Amino acid sequence: MASSADGDLEERDLDEGLGGKSEEAPLFEISEEQKEVLLAEEVKVLKRRSIRLGITLLFAVIIAVAYFVLFVVYVARGPDRNTLLVEGKNESQWTYLGNTAPPFWGSLDVSADFSACDLGSLQSPIDISPGVSPGFETIPDGAMTSVSQVVTLPETISYEVLAHGNNITYFRCTQANCGTLRAPFDEGSLLIEGDLSELHLHSPSESSLFSLHTSMELQFFFSSGERIVGIFSVLYRSLAAQGNEALGLLVEDGIRASETTDTVTGTVSTSSLYDPDSSFFVYSGSLTIPPCTEGVSWFLQRDILEVGGDQVESWYEFVGYPGNSRPTQDLRGRTQTLFTSSTDEAGNTPEPDLVPET
Repeated sequence: MASSADGDLEERDLDEGLGGKSEEAPLFEISEEQKEVLLAEEVKVLKRRSIRLGITLLFAVIIAVAYFVLFVVYVARGPDRNTLLVEGKNESQWTYLGNTAPPFWGSLDVSADFSACDLGSLQSPIDISPGVSPGFETIPDGAMTSVSQVVTLPETISYEVLAHGNNITYFRCTQANCGTLRAPFDEGSLLIEGDLSELHLHSPSESSLFSLHTSMELQFFFSSGERIVGIFSVLYRSLAAQGNEALGLLVEDGIRASETTDTVTGTVSTSSLYDPDSSFFVYSGSLTIPPCTEGVSWFLQRDILEVGGDQVESWYEFVGYPGNSRPTQDLRGRTQTLFTSSTDEAGNTPEPDLVPET
């Protein structure tokens, strides 16, 4: 028996020596139960990751949808064109200097549609040079001969100052009867009709006569409903030793409104703001600020009034360089008409009494 056992041992040793291997137990063995536990844990981890990813994607979708809805609503509403500016509308970041200055207005805000500022054919302001400008005509002793036949203003106007940036300060009329603009043609038909809603003050003047600008320009905005239909404008030249009390009050209140959070109100006499006996020019134009909407009838007083040099200096310092005026625009074949009752012997209207600015 012993010799048989020894023989078996020798055969196993020989097999191992010839390269055979005996089965060895694994160093670490996982039971089926443990495998199930680990698999379940892995599933939980994957579920948590999926939930986090799902929540993240959900928030992303919600934000994207919200932005899309806001965009659709904004575009659907469209720009408030030619509306009362004092209500805080049309306040995109346009200015009078740098890459947001007038030459760039047309491309600043696609959603607000300022394209008329670049592409419009009836843009304001313009230069009027009687006897020189193409398309200029004079109608003496016609249906309209003086400002008083077109513009009616009360003795005083109560206003609230609204400064909206962009170097523009508005004076919104707050009383029941602010004034009217009624411009008849021959045969009694009506060119335009509106109520005074606000006043805008510019320095230097936007409009020019014989290519000459004056120190200041006051524009009276007349509206029908919420649409601005006409602008009556007055130019002022500065005389160092002479002031304009009414215009000076607007200057002071405009500056004061920028220095306080309180509402600034005032009442101004209209007697020195315009000349009801003056002749006037008429042409078809636009707003001089974005969105530069056309279809606005302009009435420019022919006679130039006076303002104090100190008043001009205060306002110009307030609005800053280069002022708050849009450059004059091309006429593009437009007619400019002077309604007057006084012509010289040759039938030509005398030039306005322009003097060098001080």
